[in-house]
Amino acid sequence: MDSNLNTAQSLYTPEDLRNVLRQLLSEQSLWTRFLIISILSGLGDIEVVTDRLYKNAIDIGNLFRLYYGDTIGNEIQDSLRTYFSLIIALINAYKSTVFDTLSNTDLTLIHQANTPLYAAAGQFSILLSNINPYWNQQTLGNIFKNTIDMLNDEIYKRRTNQYYADVTQYDFIEYYSLMTADILWNGFINQFYH
Repeated sequence: MDSNLNTAQSLYTPEDLRNVLRQLLSEQSLWTRFLIISILSGLGDIEVVTDRLYKNAIDIGNLFRLYYGDTIGNEIQDSLRTYFSLIIALINAYKSTVFDTLSNTDLTLIHQANTPLYAAAGQFSILLSNINPYWNQQTLGNIFKNTIDMLNDEIYKRRTNQYYADVTQYDFIEYYSLMTADILWNGFINQFYH
């Protein structure tokens, strides 16, 4: 952090930064949703949508690179790529699971896919709190855990053809994305603009 030569004058305006963060986190939710639909429906666009989701990791990494330098930018990008890969594994676990009734369904694959996903989210909250003292690790950890909980609910509802509930769940995820973007924005503002 101390080696960062950027000044607030060379960075986004506070308003533009907030818009960029909100856009990037909204895109992450959106492309994840498209990927859920594509994988569960076996559509032909899975590779294209996957690539677009991974581009989101690059875009977020580039934003962090601007403020924190290449090392942190690369670490953020790599962490997000890993996280997205784990989300893809989770979607595929749901696709492979046969849902009879929830009490008769073997959820082993889903539990196995969730374990590294929750761990990666926890590590990401530690990474963020280590680079910015205004990002509380426990708060971020709770937000990321809740996001994964909602993601599981979204995938399950889509997988079991509960389309109205699936869309409603996505609305909550979108709101959470904007809230998370604002928390990150406050950290950037406090660290770089005061």
